[in-house]
Amino acid sequence: SPVVGASKQIDLGENASELVAMVYMSRHGVRSPFPPDGKGGLESYTNRPFPTPEDWNMTEKQYQNQDLTPHGEKLVNIFGSYINEKYTSLGLIQEDSVCETSIQCFADDNERDIRTSRLFLQGFAPNCNVTSLVANDSLSLMQPVLSDTYNTTCPTATKDQMDGSFGGDMSKVTLLYRPMIERVEEVLQTSKVPAEESICAKTDPKFNPKKDNCTLMSLPFEWTGLYWQGMALSPLSYAAYFAEMWMLQYLSNVKTWAFGALSYIELAQLYQMHSQVMAYGSNYWNSQRNGAHTLGYILSVLESKVTGRHVDGTYSQESPTALLLFNHDTNVLYLRELLDIQWLVNALDLNAASTAGALVFELWSTPDPQSIDDYYVQVMYVAARPGQQRQATKLTMKNPPSEATVIVRGCTSSKCPYRIFREIVLDNIDVECTVSPLRESLVSMKERNDREDSSSSAQMWKIISFMIVGVVGLLILLTIVSCIYRYVKMQISPRPEHFRSLSDYDEERM
Repeated sequence: SPVVGASKQIDLGENASELVAMVYMSRHGVRSPFPPDGKGGLESYTNRPFPTPEDWNMTEKQYQNQDLTPHGEKLVNIFGSYINEKYTSLGLIQEDSVCETSIQCFADDNERDIRTSRLFLQGFAPNCNVTSLVANDSLSLMQPVLSDTYNTTCPTATKDQMDGSFGGDMSKVTLLYRPMIERVEEVLQTSKVPAEESICAKTDPKFNPKKDNCTLMSLPFEWTGLYWQGMALSPLSYAAYFAEMWMLQYLSNVKTWAFGALSYIELAQLYQMHSQVMAYGSNYWNSQRNGAHTLGYILSVLESKVTGRHVDGTYSQESPTALLLFNHDTNVLYLRELLDIQWLVNALDLNAASTAGALVFELWSTPDPQSIDDYYVQVMYVAARPGQQRQATKLTMKNPPSEATVIVRGCTSSKCPYRIFREIVLDNIDVECTVSPLRESLVSMKERNDREDSSSSAQMWKIISFMIVGVVGLLILLTIVSCIYRYVKMQISPRPEHFRSLSDYDEERM
């Protein structure tokens, strides 16, 4: 059966390197949409009929619970099989050992995350007896790793902080997206909804149904502090909701999506609004609060693999070769913010966290690693393209999903030396936003890292000092040699005619 173990040597450009381990953090697969945000239902926005649960091949209960769609379940299994093929070709997955101890799989306690993890395992490790463990109260150590809203001691972003992130004038943000918001309104045909039943009447106390026309652009701004709303309800968030709904319809192969009123290119453009709302929700402060522990855990697993020593706060004494984590798009976006990385999936928006898309941390080494300096980390984002998802295309090495290898800021290339990657992570996360016992391990790791930096700096200055002394000494020696050379040359050279002594002239007169 396929297992994760020792890997074969791979040529990565200038360095022949060996894949040692990987951490795979994935969003769940395609689900049914949530109800709209705010105080009104779908009928407040449009009179047009939406696809029924039957159109999604779901029961009413499955649809209302935002479970994975049957099409979405198929896609997760396809993706797991592709990841198996890829890491078999890279030598991480072998056929001649026991895989149960080398793979660890965890899911957030939401049903669609649990279902995604199990379906992925069926494709990734079909012959391995690996169980997806659920991060609930019975596995409290993993709850802050998988949750996107774990109650750490750090606060969520305030309104002042959010205002400061874009200048504080939401009307300008609304104007920036006005063409897209109006296109959504046009597709919904909001103007055909009776004014007294419209979303404007339900959300805006100043709206007068007898004389005012309801438009998405006229909806009021309301600070909520909820990350999935981009921290506020606004014309942008209302329109973005429908852009995401229509994208889920498209990805799940619903026959008629967006009422048949959009091309895919238009949908992809409108989806930019959803990406922006998610960016507001995964802001710096929320990312520290809800993502610092996750990134610290990933680093600790890699640290354990590099050093061979267990890091307190991680799940097991033995570091896994493949760590699989399944949660939400926000979890992925928190790490994007903390690491300051960017990616682009074909036919989607910049930094879109696609369904079943994953952020992958690969740990590579030289063929015979002797120290921490023989390891480096490569980070990538991988997701099936929207067309591949809609068509349930089989993914293979010859027909792969979209993959973006990214550079972590502070690294000089995509293959980042592990020592530098560790320093970047420890500098970028607020350890106060992590939870014990991992917090103490991260504090200790940071202190050790600082000592190593100080020692390296001291050693470097020592070397530089010796070099300066050597250069100065060499200059002095060269000066002395030059002076001696000129003195000796003057002594042995014949005197010029105009330096002859008076006695010489006297002899000529005689």
